[in-house]
Order: sequence, then structure tokens, then C-alpha cells
Amino acid sequence: MGRRVQLSARQYVGLALLGSLLLACSFVADLPIDHWFPAASRLTSVLVMLPFFAIGTPLMLIAESRFRDGIQNGIWSEAEIVRLRAVLTSPFLTVICIAMLIAGIIVVFVAHHHYRGISWVLLIMGQSFTRLQMAFRPPTPKNPRSLLSWSNLSPIQSEHWGER
Repeated sequence: MGRRVQLSARQYVGLALLGSLLLACSFVADLPIDHWFPAASRLTSVLVMLPFFAIGTPLMLIAESRFRDGIQNGIWSEAEIVRLRAVLTSPFLTVICIAMLIAGIIVVFVAHHHYRGISWVLLIMGQSFTRLQMAFRPPTPKNPRSLLSWSNLSPIQSEHWGER
């Protein structure tokens, strides 16, 4: 097994945002290249898109999961993440994320077919910021007894069983 490199919280956030930007660029690269270069084919468009997608997706997912795990397990001290927490949990960033998601949905319906890839940039970046924000939320309780289920309900009892 290889040694696991421990990065700072800021570095993981930066890698997650870089990965989501690369992933979003793969959809922008999917714009019809033949619009600008008539000799290009659809295969060329896919070949341009594939490296961005293949590098951006794992980078984004791994960095986000390690950041979330690091926050939940307390790998970094509170002093290390206090500024990052202030930025990621600010209401201003929440408004920006919601605006990006709404704008992405609107662009899908309003934009010309050639420019719909731009909506993916807005949607992917908005989701990435939202997932990074959710890392600071407290984890859900793992105790099954605290949740309502059939196993923790008392049996039904009645003094009138069988009566009509």
C-alpha cells in the first residue's frame, strides 16, 4: 500500500474546485467544433472532451470525499479551517450557488443548442460548491434507536382481543 499524502483543507477544496472546473470544461469542449472549424468531426469533439472528463471527475470526487472525511474526523484543527468555514458557509456563497443552479436551468431552455454546454458549467460548479458547504454540516446520527422504526416500537396490546 502506498503512503497516503495528507493535504490541507484548502488544498482539498482547491483540488475539488479544479476537478469540477475540468469536468465542466468537458461539456464546454463538447460544443460543436465544426461551428468554428468546419473540417472537424464529432469524433474530434469527443476526443477533446474525454481527457477533461477523465481527469476532472475522479479529481473532484476524491478531493470532495477526503475533505468531507477530514472535516468529520477532525483531521485539521479548528484554527486551520475557521476561515474556510467562514467562506463556505457564508450566506453570500449560498445565494451564488442557488443563482448558478437557477441560471443553469434557465440556460438549458433559453440558449441556442450550440451553447447549452455553458449550462453544465453553471450546474456542476454550483453543485460542487454545495457539496463542499455540506461537509460542514454535522453528520446524521448513526444510532438506529434514535430513529423511529419497527424495532423500537412497543407491541400492540388490548384488553378486548377477539371481541365484537
